[in-house]
Amino acid sequence: MEEHYSIKEISDLFNIPKSTLRYWDAENLIQIERNPENGYRIYTETQLIELTDIQFYRSLNVPIQQLKKITTFDAASLSDVLIETELSVTNEIERLKNVQLGIRTRLKKIELVKYLQKQLYQDSQPDFDFMIHLDITDKESVTTYLADPSSFLLKINSSSSSEIEYGLASTNQKNQEVLWQKSKERRYFKECLLKVSIQEPTIHNLQEHLDALTNLGYTTGLTVARYLVSFAEEERFDYYHAWIEIR
Repeated sequence: MEEHYSIKEISDLFNIPKSTLRYWDAENLIQIERNPENGYRIYTETQLIELTDIQFYRSLNVPIQQLKKITTFDAASLSDVLIETELSVTNEIERLKNVQLGIRTRLKKIELVKYLQKQLYQDSQPDFDFMIHLDITDKESVTTYLADPSSFLLKINSSSSSEIEYGLASTNQKNQEVLWQKSKERRYFKECLLKVSIQEPTIHNLQEHLDALTNLGYTTGLTVARYLVSFAEEERFDYYHAWIEIR
Protein backbone atom coordinates (compact mmCIF):
# COMPACT_ATOMS: atom_id res chain seq x y z
CA MET A 1 0.00 0.00 0.00
CA GLU A 2 1.39 3.42 -0.99
CA GLU A 3 2.40 5.72 1.85
CA HIS A 4 0.54 8.99 2.33
CA TYR A 5 1.93 12.17 3.88
CA SER A 6 0.25 15.19 5.40
CA ILE A 7 0.99 18.74 4.27
CA LYS A 8 2.84 19.32 7.55
CA GLU A 9 5.09 16.31 6.94
CA ILE A 10 5.83 17.49 3.39
CA SER A 11 6.49 21.01 4.63
CA ASP A 12 8.99 19.73 7.20
CA LEU A 13 10.59 17.27 4.78
CA PHE A 14 11.17 19.74 1.94
CA ASN A 15 11.48 22.88 4.08
CA ILE A 16 8.69 24.48 2.07
CA PRO A 17 6.10 26.68 3.82
CA LYS A 18 2.64 25.16 3.91
CA SER A 19 1.31 28.33 2.30
CA THR A 20 3.59 27.69 -0.72
CA LEU A 21 2.38 24.10 -1.01
CA ARG A 22 -1.22 25.32 -0.95
CA TYR A 23 -0.39 27.90 -3.62
CA TRP A 24 1.19 25.27 -5.87
CA ASP A 25 -1.91 23.15 -5.41
CA ALA A 26 -4.20 26.11 -6.26
CA GLU A 27 -2.10 26.83 -9.38
CA ASN A 28 -2.42 23.16 -10.44
CA LEU A 29 1.32 22.58 -10.45
CA ILE A 30 0.61 19.29 -8.77
CA GLN A 31 -2.60 17.31 -8.35
CA ILE A 32 -3.12 16.64 -4.66
CA GLU A 33 -5.50 14.04 -3.33
CA ARG A 34 -7.79 14.71 -0.42
CA ASN A 35 -8.46 12.53 2.58
CA PRO A 36 -12.10 11.48 2.08
CA GLU A 37 -12.68 11.48 5.84
CA ASN A 38 -11.58 15.01 6.67
CA GLY A 39 -10.81 16.72 3.33
CA TYR A 40 -7.16 17.33 4.25
CA ARG A 41 -4.49 17.27 1.53
CA ILE A 42 -2.52 14.03 1.33
CA TYR A 43 0.62 13.43 -0.69
CA THR A 44 1.69 10.14 -2.24
CA GLU A 45 5.26 9.01 -2.93
CA THR A 46 4.70 9.75 -6.61
CA GLN A 47 3.76 13.33 -5.75
CA LEU A 48 6.88 13.62 -3.59
CA ILE A 49 8.94 12.99 -6.73
CA GLU A 50 6.90 15.61 -8.61
CA LEU A 51 7.55 18.05 -5.77
CA THR A 52 11.31 17.57 -6.05
CA ASP A 53 11.10 18.59 -9.72
CA ILE A 54 8.95 21.64 -8.92
CA GLN A 55 11.22 22.73 -6.09
CA PHE A 56 14.32 22.25 -8.26
CA TYR A 57 13.02 24.38 -11.12
CA ARG A 58 11.67 27.01 -8.75
CA SER A 59 15.15 27.19 -7.22
CA LEU A 60 16.32 28.06 -10.75
CA ASN A 61 13.72 30.84 -10.80
CA VAL A 62 11.60 29.22 -13.52
CA PRO A 63 8.23 31.05 -13.44
CA ILE A 64 5.12 29.32 -12.12
CA GLN A 65 3.33 29.73 -15.46
CA GLN A 66 6.13 27.83 -17.20
CA LEU A 67 6.16 25.13 -14.54
CA LYS A 68 2.49 24.44 -15.24
CA LYS A 69 3.53 23.21 -18.69
CA ILE A 70 6.86 21.65 -17.83
CA THR A 71 5.59 18.05 -17.96
CA THR A 72 4.70 18.60 -21.64
CA PHE A 73 8.04 20.12 -22.67
CA ASP A 74 10.41 18.37 -25.04
CA ALA A 75 14.17 19.02 -24.85
CA ALA A 76 14.00 22.09 -27.10
CA SER A 77 11.12 23.66 -25.15
CA LEU A 78 12.83 23.04 -21.81
CA SER A 79 16.04 24.54 -23.17
CA ASP A 80 14.18 27.66 -24.34
CA VAL A 81 12.58 28.12 -20.92
CA LEU A 82 15.92 27.79 -19.13
CA ILE A 83 17.62 30.24 -21.51
CA GLU A 84 14.81 32.75 -20.99
CA THR A 85 15.03 32.25 -17.22
CA GLU A 86 18.82 32.73 -17.28
CA LEU A 87 18.37 36.05 -19.09
CA SER A 88 15.85 37.15 -16.47
CA VAL A 89 18.23 36.14 -13.68
CA THR A 90 21.10 38.02 -15.36
CA ASN A 91 18.98 41.16 -15.55
CA GLU A 92 18.02 40.78 -11.89
CA ILE A 93 21.68 40.37 -10.90
CA GLU A 94 22.48 43.64 -12.68
CA ARG A 95 19.57 45.34 -10.92
CA LEU A 96 20.76 44.08 -7.55
CA LYS A 97 24.32 45.23 -8.28
CA ASN A 98 22.93 48.72 -8.85
CA VAL A 99 20.98 48.46 -5.60
CA GLN A 100 24.16 47.43 -3.79
CA LEU A 101 26.05 50.32 -5.36
CA GLY A 102 23.32 52.71 -4.22
CA ILE A 103 23.54 51.39 -0.66
CA ARG A 104 27.32 51.70 -0.58
CA THR A 105 27.16 55.20 -2.04
CA ARG A 106 24.66 56.32 0.59
CA LEU A 107 26.84 54.84 3.36
CA LYS A 108 29.79 56.86 2.03
CA LYS A 109 27.64 60.00 2.20
CA ILE A 110 26.86 59.29 5.85
CA GLU A 111 30.58 58.84 6.55
CA LEU A 112 31.24 62.18 4.82
CA VAL A 113 28.68 63.83 7.11
CA LYS A 114 30.60 62.49 10.12
CA TYR A 115 33.90 63.71 8.65
CA LEU A 116 32.59 67.22 7.98
CA GLN A 117 31.18 67.42 11.50
CA LYS A 118 34.67 66.86 12.89
CA GLN A 119 36.94 68.50 10.29
CA LEU A 120 35.87 72.13 10.08
CA TYR A 121 36.79 74.54 7.29
CA GLN A 122 39.35 72.53 5.37
CA ASP A 123 40.60 73.89 2.04
CA SER A 124 38.60 72.23 -0.72
CA GLN A 125 37.18 72.76 -4.20
CA PRO A 126 33.60 72.03 -5.33
CA ASP A 127 33.51 68.56 -6.90
CA PHE A 128 31.39 69.59 -9.91
CA ASP A 129 32.03 71.83 -12.90
CA PHE A 130 28.60 73.27 -13.60
CA MET A 131 25.42 73.89 -11.67
CA ILE A 132 22.54 73.97 -14.14
CA HIS A 133 19.01 75.14 -13.48
CA LEU A 134 16.69 72.47 -12.09
CA ASP A 135 13.39 72.32 -13.94
CA ILE A 136 11.14 70.02 -11.94
CA THR A 137 8.84 69.69 -14.97
CA ASP A 138 11.71 68.53 -17.21
CA LYS A 139 11.83 64.74 -17.53
CA GLU A 140 15.61 64.62 -18.04
CA SER A 141 16.22 66.70 -14.89
CA VAL A 142 13.91 64.51 -12.81
CA THR A 143 15.52 61.34 -14.19
CA THR A 144 18.98 62.66 -13.32
CA TYR A 145 17.91 63.49 -9.78
CA LEU A 146 16.19 60.14 -9.19
CA ALA A 147 19.21 58.24 -10.49
CA ASP A 148 21.56 60.18 -8.21
CA PRO A 149 20.03 62.38 -5.47
CA SER A 150 23.50 63.75 -4.70
CA SER A 151 23.39 65.55 -8.06
CA PHE A 152 21.06 68.04 -6.33
CA LEU A 153 22.79 71.34 -5.55
CA LEU A 154 22.16 74.60 -3.69
CA LYS A 155 23.60 78.06 -4.25
CA ILE A 156 23.32 80.75 -1.58
CA ASN A 157 24.75 84.26 -1.61
CA SER A 158 26.26 85.29 1.71
CA SER A 159 24.58 88.70 1.41
CA SER A 160 21.13 87.08 1.30
CA SER A 161 21.21 83.63 2.88
CA SER A 162 17.42 83.29 2.72
CA GLU A 163 17.51 83.27 -1.10
CA ILE A 164 18.35 79.78 -2.29
CA GLU A 165 18.79 78.65 -5.89
CA TYR A 166 18.42 74.98 -6.78
CA GLY A 167 20.19 73.08 -9.52
CA LEU A 168 21.86 69.91 -10.69
CA ALA A 169 25.54 69.04 -10.97
CA SER A 170 26.79 68.63 -14.50
CA THR A 171 30.05 68.21 -16.37
CA ASN A 172 28.81 70.41 -19.22
CA GLN A 173 26.31 73.20 -19.86
CA LYS A 174 23.85 71.03 -21.82
CA ASN A 175 22.45 74.19 -23.46
CA GLN A 176 20.70 75.01 -20.20
CA GLU A 177 20.78 77.94 -17.84
CA VAL A 178 24.00 77.82 -15.82
CA LEU A 179 23.65 79.00 -12.21
CA TRP A 180 27.30 78.50 -11.30
CA GLN A 181 30.43 77.17 -12.97
CA LYS A 182 33.92 76.47 -11.79
CA SER A 183 36.18 79.37 -12.67
CA LYS A 184 39.29 78.92 -14.78
CA GLU A 185 40.98 81.27 -12.35
CA ARG A 186 41.96 79.88 -9.00
CA ARG A 187 39.39 80.57 -6.31
CA TYR A 188 39.51 79.45 -2.73
CA PHE A 189 36.86 77.65 -0.72
CA LYS A 190 36.40 76.24 2.75
CA GLU A 191 34.27 73.13 3.11
CA CYS A 192 31.68 72.54 5.83
CA LEU A 193 28.48 70.67 6.62
CA LEU A 194 25.35 72.60 5.70
CA LYS A 195 22.25 71.61 7.62
CA VAL A 196 18.90 72.61 6.09
CA SER A 197 15.43 72.20 7.55
CA ILE A 198 13.23 70.05 5.32
CA GLN A 199 10.08 71.81 6.53
CA GLU A 200 11.49 75.31 5.96
CA PRO A 201 14.61 75.40 3.71
CA THR A 202 15.37 79.02 4.61
CA ILE A 203 16.20 77.73 8.11
CA HIS A 204 19.78 76.48 7.98
CA ASN A 205 23.13 76.86 9.70
CA LEU A 206 25.02 78.71 6.97
CA GLN A 207 25.23 81.93 8.97
CA GLU A 208 27.03 80.09 11.76
CA HIS A 209 29.70 79.02 9.27
CA LEU A 210 29.94 82.50 7.74
CA ASP A 211 30.39 84.05 11.19
CA ALA A 212 33.03 81.48 12.11
CA LEU A 213 35.01 82.16 8.93
CA THR A 214 34.70 85.91 9.43
CA ASN A 215 36.13 85.48 12.93
CA LEU A 216 39.03 83.59 11.37
CA GLY A 217 39.76 86.64 9.24
CA TYR A 218 38.19 85.60 5.93
CA THR A 219 35.82 87.52 3.70
CA THR A 220 33.11 85.17 2.50
CA GLY A 221 31.40 84.99 -0.86
CA LEU A 222 28.77 82.65 -2.27
CA THR A 223 28.16 79.11 -1.10
CA VAL A 224 27.51 76.08 -3.28
CA ALA A 225 26.52 72.76 -1.78
CA ARG A 226 25.88 69.17 -2.85
CA TYR A 227 23.15 67.07 -1.20
CA LEU A 228 24.39 64.16 0.92
CA VAL A 229 21.65 62.58 3.01
CA SER A 230 18.62 63.31 5.19
CA PHE A 231 17.99 62.14 8.73
CA ALA A 232 16.38 63.27 11.95
CA GLU A 233 17.78 64.91 15.03
CA GLU A 234 15.15 66.90 16.92
CA GLU A 235 13.58 67.33 13.48
CA ARG A 236 14.43 66.07 10.01
CA PHE A 237 17.20 67.85 8.12
CA ASP A 238 18.88 67.66 4.74
CA TYR A 239 22.68 67.61 4.95
CA TYR A 240 24.92 69.08 2.27
CA HIS A 241 28.61 69.13 1.53
CA ALA A 242 29.07 72.90 1.25
CA TRP A 243 31.87 75.04 -0.16
CA ILE A 244 32.08 78.66 0.96
CA GLU A 245 34.13 80.96 -1.24
CA ILE A 246 36.71 82.96 0.73
CA ARG A 247 39.07 85.83 0.09
